[in-house]
Amino acid sequence: MPGMGGDDVTAALRTQYPPETLPIVALTAAAFEEDRERCQRVGMNDFVTKPVSAERLRAVLVKWKDRGAWSACHLAAIGALKSS
Repeated sequence: MPGMGGDDVTAALRTQYPPETLPIVALTAAAFEEDRERCQRVGMNDFVTKPVSAERLRAVLVKWKDRGAWSACHLAAIGALKSS
């Protein structure tokens, strides 16, 4: 989203969707422990650093999908937030 960083987007989403219902995964080149901690503090569920392998990305996505957190409603909410 133009003008918004991942922390801002996460904060906006967390006002409506708790972590149990909408997983947010950071995909970032910032690989320090303090970066991981910041992502957790703002409400992200998981953290993947670049360069990322297809296997690692798939494992993280499957982990959250298998917890039953994804739904069409949440995906629509993300689309609505992007257009605002």
